Amino acid sequence: MQSFNKYLENKRSEYGIEFDSSGLARQFVPYFESGQRIEVEAVYGKTADRRRGYVGVTTGWRPTFILLSRSNSISSGDTLNHNDKIMRSLPKWRK
Repeated sequence: MQSFNKYLENKRSEYGIEFDSSGLARQFVPYFESGQRIEVEAVYGKTADRRRGYVGVTTGWRPTFILLSRSNSISSGDTLNHNDKIMRSLPKWRK
């Protein structure tokens, strides 16, 4: 897995002063680095939704963390933000 600091360094090198990491909610950094599967609760007004997956990151000058359903997913996932709560770490799937 990739170190978050190395990721930031690479993106700052690529985008210069336009790079904005403010959309990267810090509570997801350990799971981005480790590849650990997690369960997240997202609150939308009065409703809450629990989702499970792996933490990835979007591309571009203003990235955000995303929750991918599988560790090898290449398609879009649900975006993660500062209000989302990590409920628990989950064991990795066995094949």
